[in-house]
Amino acid sequence: MADADTCRLCTQIIGTHFGPLTAKVASALLTRGRLSLPQLVRFTGMKPRTVRASILMLVQHNILWHAHTDDEGEMLEFNTLECLLRLRFGRYAWLAESLFGQSGAEIVQIVLDHGKLRPPDILSRLSRYNPKSASMYSQSLYKLVSESYLKPSTILSHNSPRDKRIKYEAEEKARISGFPTARELREAMVTAGARLRREEAAAEKVGLKRKPKEQPSGRTSKKNKVTEEVVDDEVYFRVNFDKFNIHIRNRLIESAVEERFNHSAAVVMRATLKATESKQMSVSEIRSDPTSIAAIGMHIADDENLTEGLVTGTKKPSDSSLTKEYLGLLACADNPTPVGKAASYVSLSGNKINVEFDTISKRLGRRVLEAVTRERHGDDGVRIVRLLLDVGKMDEKHIAKVAMMANKDVRPLLSALSSEYLISTQEVPRSTDRNPTRTFYLWHVDLTNAYSALLVSFYKTLFNIGARRQAEREEPNVKAVLTKRERTDVAQDANLLTRMEREVLAEWERKREMLNVLEMRVEEAVFILRDLELGGSLADHYGFRTPKCPSHTALSACCVSSEQYLRTIPFGLSCPVMTTQGYAIHVDVEGTPLPPHPGPGWTRFVCISDTHSHQYRVPSGDVLLHAGDLSSWGHSSQLTTTIEWLKSLDHPVKIIVAGNHDLCLDQEWASSKTWADMIEQTRAYVHSQVSFGLYYLEHEPLYFTAPTGRVWKVYGSPAAPFYVQGAFQYESEAEAQAIYDRIPNDTEILITHTPPYRILDKTRRGKYAGCETLLSRLKDLSDCRLHVFGHIHEAAGSRVDEVGNPGLFRVSVNAAMERTRSATVVDLRN
Repeated sequence: MADADTCRLCTQIIGTHFGPLTAKVASALLTRGRLSLPQLVRFTGMKPRTVRASILMLVQHNILWHAHTDDEGEMLEFNTLECLLRLRFGRYAWLAESLFGQSGAEIVQIVLDHGKLRPPDILSRLSRYNPKSASMYSQSLYKLVSESYLKPSTILSHNSPRDKRIKYEAEEKARISGFPTARELREAMVTAGARLRREEAAAEKVGLKRKPKEQPSGRTSKKNKVTEEVVDDEVYFRVNFDKFNIHIRNRLIESAVEERFNHSAAVVMRATLKATESKQMSVSEIRSDPTSIAAIGMHIADDENLTEGLVTGTKKPSDSSLTKEYLGLLACADNPTPVGKAASYVSLSGNKINVEFDTISKRLGRRVLEAVTRERHGDDGVRIVRLLLDVGKMDEKHIAKVAMMANKDVRPLLSALSSEYLISTQEVPRSTDRNPTRTFYLWHVDLTNAYSALLVSFYKTLFNIGARRQAEREEPNVKAVLTKRERTDVAQDANLLTRMEREVLAEWERKREMLNVLEMRVEEAVFILRDLELGGSLADHYGFRTPKCPSHTALSACCVSSEQYLRTIPFGLSCPVMTTQGYAIHVDVEGTPLPPHPGPGWTRFVCISDTHSHQYRVPSGDVLLHAGDLSSWGHSSQLTTTIEWLKSLDHPVKIIVAGNHDLCLDQEWASSKTWADMIEQTRAYVHSQVSFGLYYLEHEPLYFTAPTGRVWKVYGSPAAPFYVQGAFQYESEAEAQAIYDRIPNDTEILITHTPPYRILDKTRRGKYAGCETLLSRLKDLSDCRLHVFGHIHEAAGSRVDEVGNPGLFRVSVNAAMERTRSATVVDLRN
């Protein structure tokens, strides 16, 4: 069984690749663990024939394991890791094309599409329309098999290795005499794992066979019989993900070297990796096979100028001497201390060079951890994490002293880091009764636990990206254009699309590309943490360990800059949606807990709008902001119901504005004495709620102190462009100019009922209903960090824009709840 976030992501992947029925079967296995066929039929509520077909599909694609027990019979188990690797299929196909050309990419793609295939099936499908290309595909297939990019699909690969591993561990433990020590138990687990891997390696030694080679004369001699190695037609082949992962790892190493040194050093690093690439079989290898400077030089192109990035004493140094100098830099030869060894990329032993994969992987994982820590807790958090990684276990006072921080600042920061499993504690009792008053605590970084917590964070982010992509595709205008583009006549002549349709299509392609880039970068961080750092314990072929971690974490800053690649976020996604150093945005989804309050240096704003007399679930926070349309039809009783509901919420500060539905607050609607009295009474009632922490703003600013002690300046306006008869509406640009010129330039929080033009204001009909005058005024509000509005229900979501100086951002939130029923939570750094 996997955790909730991994289950959602895997179910989404299966639904995308195989459809909703198969996704239902996968969801049952993910949430309930091993199940038999009758149990799957009962839990899914589907027909046995449909469940059986879904099982066959998943088995064909290596996503289901068989497990046979004496008590339960044949059971089915979900292979989580195999499912998650499907996110890399596009990269695998691209790597195959770069390594083996178009024919190799087509072979890998067709094997990925079918899970496993025999060579005759592969060749018949690819050469169906061009029989002359069969020999070309045969050669590419032989290269893929001989170089282990395709591997045999054996019986062992379909059986769950967990039971056999447990059996082998029990056998190894039985050989231990007396009470086993922790070291002996670890050795038993390692021996059992090695035994299991030897069996799998032995089973995969098939796929190639030798057969007599046809002689030109047509006659063969028994004495001079010539054989050749060919692919076995009876063996089913599948893609060897480990072999492709090696190239992903090597590219990451090359990028890391270029980032730390320069391009020439990266060229030497690439050549070093190329020299041993054929012997690299798995990303779990500690180091590469030894190679020589001469072998490295053979993989450096003649047009590479290695002198550009190195200062030498001679005018024309040889390429061999330059390569040696760069290898010395990569090996940190000038720093033979443990610190230098930990910072090295290669090791030198005489004339032999080894690439230290294990050392590099640890450094890449640490960089991801530090980047996430900096994103959430700033430089002080990174200082503490680095200190604990370098020194080890320390108590709170020692940390404060060495980090040169005040005790009052260290304690809440340690608690925040610990709540997110970035650091851990160890209890050290001073007495045998383990009394808490006589116990002190040592803080340390448990990398396995921290990386597992970050992985769940990234899985949640990947799920959000997939949900966002689907939401964008299902948007009515986009869906109609995509359906039209699939027509035969439109595919042949793109001019059949109207100008507006081409614009919609271009916008969809732009968003899809940004989401793909974001997904690729998050997947890169997952690769570092799961395949490189946790490769031995987490992704050791046989499964996936469910990490103990919180259900909330944020997108790592090392993966992608949220404001650059994901500008607008729709409602309905699990929290958090995106974070940066100065702000964090979360969507409150029922059943998914929000992250805890970031701490005393932050203010949490809960944004809602367009509640229309309805009462929704609203999460806790420091400040509640309501952007108008408190009532359904403007009756005083409806407004009173909403105000009483808002008063019952636990937010210390509540700030509201009216909207075009709130007629009972607009004095211009006092057409009769009855209406005038009702409006006057309603306005007096709303203004009298200050004692409950509720402030009503109508074209006016307000200074308020948040519970964190920060004084914020907010401005609220209920105005909106004329649409139909309603309250607080204006019809001319002059009226709009007069209204929005009243907004002070130093406003930090802005609440308006209307959105600005082309910012979360697109209606169902594809029109932009925001106010252009408000958009123009916002350009002058460089201090405004949060703008909350509503009015256009279907455009609900959030967006981040850069304002003023580089690095300053404004969060825009369309908080309309009429359709989403979800509040948006924005954390701003004080």
